[in-house]
Amino acid sequence: MAESLAAAGHSVTALYALGEWCEQGTINRWITDYAEAEIKLVPCPAPPAPIVEAPQVAQIAWRVYRWLAGQSFDIVYFPEWSGCGYYAIQAKRMGLAFGETRLVVVTHSPTLWHLEGDQQLLTYRYFLLNDDMERACVEHADAVISPSRYMLEWMTRQGWTLPAQTFVQPNLSPKHTRGEPPSGEVQPIEELVFFGRLEPRKGIKIFAAALDRLFADGLRPKVTFLGKTSSREGFDSYAFIKTRAKKWNVKPQVITDLDAEGAVNYLAQPGRLAVIASLIDNAPYTIQECLERGVPFVASRVGGIPEMVAAADADRVLFDPNPPDMVRALKRVLGEGAAAARPSVDPEANARAWAGFAPSDAPRAPVRPVRHLGPSVTVCLVHHERPDMLLQAIEGLEAQTTEDFEVVLVDDGSSPATVERLKALEPRFAARSWRIVYQDNRYLGAARNRAAAEAKGQWLLFHDDDNIARPEMIETFLRVARHSGADIVTAAMGTFSGKAPKPADAPDAIWLPIGAARAFGAIENAFGDANALVRRDAFARLGGFTEDYGVGHEDWELFARAVLGGLTLLSVPEPLFHYRVASSSMLRAEKNPANFLRNLRPYLEDAGHPHANLLRLFQGLAVEYEDIQRQAAAYEAERRKLQTTLAATTELLSDGGLRDDEALDRVRQMLNLVGGERRTGRVSASQLAELSHALFYSPPMRWTRPIRNLLNRWRGRSLEPTVLPAMSEAEQLEFVLRTITSITWEATGPLRAIARLFGYRDPTRVARAAVMVSEEP
Repeated sequence: MAESLAAAGHSVTALYALGEWCEQGTINRWITDYAEAEIKLVPCPAPPAPIVEAPQVAQIAWRVYRWLAGQSFDIVYFPEWSGCGYYAIQAKRMGLAFGETRLVVVTHSPTLWHLEGDQQLLTYRYFLLNDDMERACVEHADAVISPSRYMLEWMTRQGWTLPAQTFVQPNLSPKHTRGEPPSGEVQPIEELVFFGRLEPRKGIKIFAAALDRLFADGLRPKVTFLGKTSSREGFDSYAFIKTRAKKWNVKPQVITDLDAEGAVNYLAQPGRLAVIASLIDNAPYTIQECLERGVPFVASRVGGIPEMVAAADADRVLFDPNPPDMVRALKRVLGEGAAAARPSVDPEANARAWAGFAPSDAPRAPVRPVRHLGPSVTVCLVHHERPDMLLQAIEGLEAQTTEDFEVVLVDDGSSPATVERLKALEPRFAARSWRIVYQDNRYLGAARNRAAAEAKGQWLLFHDDDNIARPEMIETFLRVARHSGADIVTAAMGTFSGKAPKPADAPDAIWLPIGAARAFGAIENAFGDANALVRRDAFARLGGFTEDYGVGHEDWELFARAVLGGLTLLSVPEPLFHYRVASSSMLRAEKNPANFLRNLRPYLEDAGHPHANLLRLFQGLAVEYEDIQRQAAAYEAERRKLQTTLAATTELLSDGGLRDDEALDRVRQMLNLVGGERRTGRVSASQLAELSHALFYSPPMRWTRPIRNLLNRWRGRSLEPTVLPAMSEAEQLEFVLRTITSITWEATGPLRAIARLFGYRDPTRVARAAVMVSEEP
């Protein structure tokens, strides 16, 4: 696309969302290559500190948004895959940016469509988030372009909402495919080339089954597998080909290192037939490359492939994706030869259509008329036993850039001493027509509802006593709500810890909610924090917060009920307040089953019987899986720490001539072990501690310590202690290894051997056993 648009005279910038990471070559090489085609390639810069706390797909989408917000383009094209345009499209929807820029989504390969084609189970929780973000990108883009009707139909069947401006337009041709149109000449075929990624989704299994039948029938074509390998879901391309080839009595050729141009050049040689056996596909470039370069091919009749081939050639080159029909197609071309097929759309006409494309503005959501007397916003501030933090929260509200709000502070049953401090604030509140309400301790849901009941504003802004508003918070919330017509608006937040407020521009990190992540919201709060703006009539429609005492997630539950009930929830992709991270806060609180059962209730009500129990099982497994992942990460960190210690020990053993080949070999074996290659016999922490003690206080080490310290003074080194110091397990292991390979231990070997005859328990054997590697595979 970039090449074609640049060739048509447009100024084109390609933003590479993965920054400087490259699968091949370096980013500078790619920048140079693109520049030669008059395209500016920009690796998307990482955000400045602080680090963003969000799933990877959200972080990428946010970096893309932040970079684009500082630029000026007429049109921006996004793929829908992984939702990299999510925050940019949402920002335009909210009126925050891109008012003069058209944001267009080009359909490619949605995440769940990929899983369906790969015949994979949905085992990764963030695939749900991908799906939510992809759907939102498509629904709220100014326009959507699909290279096939098939993909739009798939989206519609899956419940996606397509915008009014949705078009079908074939993909633009890569530069290396442009050339003379197919001649239509029939040529003999001697080599069958599987063309595509070497994985099940691309049909490698049915191709192998078809070859089984061809070879069993006595045919002996040359066979080549041309494409990148795959090891997804336990499928190993090389192992699969090697195993199946044993039946064929023909050694296939496997080519995995060609780029797209090199692959097409290989296929364009006489006598070769491209076999494209996809089980599912949208509008694959493998087909387009063959069509435009005049390469003979046969292909599966799936997805958008039939739309790409001229109707007169379709029956000749397409087969149903099963071995018998593929065998019939292959036998026909091996016996009769093959001619290149023609494309259904003229490539030059397609390029002209893309070059002249300019979608008009997508229809905007109607803005509800504002007819309300009194303040527009009521800040519902709740408090319990944190008066010092409350003062910081109040100061943040007093510094707002708008005065179109009131504050209702609800104290939820604080102690008499705290209440006295609050009463001292009443004159300060009265001067602004703000109010303080006192009630018995009934917990967060009830406190928030009490504040809402006292409110006069058209919008309710819920605010906690340990949060600190940025000056523009209320003004931004209100502007977004009025522009978009949203019922609920949440926002990103800057996190910090400690009692004092962080400087406005230097939070420790930024937490990014997604917004209306409907599916993903069943297992993780991607909606946003309770610090959110809610339309008052929408809050009444939802029945307010539930009032479970001692249980959290009341905000998560409300947001889920709103989204499932058809209300509009948006999340501002800029931090509007500071969130204090404490041991009891949402970001650090331990997993409480009661909390999760609470936020699942809207989903259970929406699903009904019998699907409700399936949701319970799904949520439980998802939470348990997250805990397992966290434990695995901790174990991996410990493994890396041990690996570093052992590597340092190896250097120590080799330094200064202190060598013991057997001990060195065992250390190297242990390095393999902690690298995940082998396993050792088990030595408990207590055994290791006892061994360190026995070696340190053994007669050979005690008697020769004055000599070693004399040498240490002469060499300018630290003296050995006379009392065993406290050591970690890694340090104990290092001490054991260093001791049993030292000159002292080797020199006293004969004396220890004699002492063993008189009952001395030499720890050497135990020490060596501690670093022995089991011979188990």
